Amino acid sequence: MDISRSTDRERWQIKKRKISEKQNIKKKVYDQARGRTRINIGAAFQRWRELKEREDLEADAEVALFLLDIRSFLTASTPSGKLSTGHEHDCWDLLMFRHKSARH
Repeated sequence: MDISRSTDRERWQIKKRKISEKQNIKKKVYDQARGRTRINIGAAFQRWRELKEREDLEADAEVALFLLDIRSFLTASTPSGKLSTGHEHDCWDLLMFRHKSARH
């Protein structure tokens, strides 16, 4: 086949990488394992991404830990152990320092 005269589809088929059955099975197992850790955050997705970018977090797991740490800090700082409002600004700098230093 003359590649210079072939269509885009034919070029794609020529370049398409064949994977072995063993690699295919390994990929399916990996995808299934990864799928078990996924969650659907629905309408919060855009806010999640904005927080991730704004706080310079590299992975979704870092965003989750960041949010869990904030909640833990806020509940631990109240006598009742329940989420308190009004302390968010007081602890924000401390939490940011903690996360930034933990990454480096």
